[in-house]
Amino acid sequence: MNEIPIEARPTLKEAGLDFNHFAYFTRPIAAALPSRTPGAADIHWIQLEALINKLKSGDFSAAEDILRLCRETTDWQMKFAATRVLGHAGTIDCFKRMREELEQHPMRKQESIDVPSRTLVLTYCRAFALWGRLDVIPVLMDQYLALRLKQTPEISLLPLLMSDLLVDDDSTMIAHDPPEDALEDYLNLVMNQYDAVTAKHGSDKVFVFRGDLYSVRAIAERMRHLTTPYQAADLTTLRERFEPATGIDCSVIFSEEDVSTLAAATIAESFLESDDGKKFEPGRRYFFGHPIPE
Repeated sequence: MNEIPIEARPTLKEAGLDFNHFAYFTRPIAAALPSRTPGAADIHWIQLEALINKLKSGDFSAAEDILRLCRETTDWQMKFAATRVLGHAGTIDCFKRMREELEQHPMRKQESIDVPSRTLVLTYCRAFALWGRLDVIPVLMDQYLALRLKQTPEISLLPLLMSDLLVDDDSTMIAHDPPEDALEDYLNLVMNQYDAVTAKHGSDKVFVFRGDLYSVRAIAERMRHLTTPYQAADLTTLRERFEPATGIDCSVIFSEEDVSTLAAATIAESFLESDDGKKFEPGRRYFFGHPIPE
C-alpha cells in the first residue's frame, strides 16, 4: 500500500480527528491558507493544532488550554476533536474539571435533555473512556442512567464504552442498551464486572482496556493478530489506542477502500521489535512516546 504524502492530505480542520483516515497526521492548516488572512474559525483550528503540537513534544500543560478552547468554541466538529485529544493526552485535572462541568450542568435538573447537552455528555464520556482509568465506569454509568431516565435517544455509545474497558468478549451483554424491564439486571451486570476487574487489579485507579491492564505493547499484539472480519473491524479502536500513544502514523492501514490487516501487522511487528517499543510500560499512558503525568 502506498502512503499518501502529507502535502496531499486534508488539514485537521477539513478532516477532523478521524481514525478511519489520517487522525493526527494531517497537513498543517497554515500551509493550506497561503493567499488569505485566516478567519476566526481558522484561527481556532490553528490554535488547536498548535496545542496538539505542544502535547506531541511532551508539554502536557497544553491540555488545560485545549479544554478551555473546547469550552469557548461553538464549532461542534472542533469540540469533538478537542475532547478526543483530551482522551488521548489529558491529565487527571482536566478530567476532574470535565466531570464537574457535567455534574453542575443545568440539564441535570431539566425534564429532558436537548441535542447540544446530549452531544456534550457523549463527547465527554468518550474522552473519559479513552482516558481509561477504571474508576470512570461509575461516571459513565451515572451519565448513562441520567440520559436514559430522561428518555434521551442515541445513548447506545455508552454501553459500548463501558464494555471496551471491562471485558474482552465480543458477545457481552454489557455492550448493549437493555430493555426497560432488564435495566436493573444490566446495572448489576456492569457493576459486578467493575468490582471483579477492580479486585483483579487491586485498585480502581489503574488504566484498563478489555478488562486487562492497559498496555501499548498488548495493543500492538492485538494489531498483529487480526484474523477474523470482526477483529479487522475493531482495528479503528485499536489504532486510536496505539497511534496517539506511540506517535506512529497508521494512516496507511486505512488509505484504501479495505482496511489492511497486513499493514497493521507490519506496523505492530516493527514496533514490538524496536528498542523504542520496549520502553512502553504496562499500566502507563503515553502520548507520542511521552509518559503522561497523572
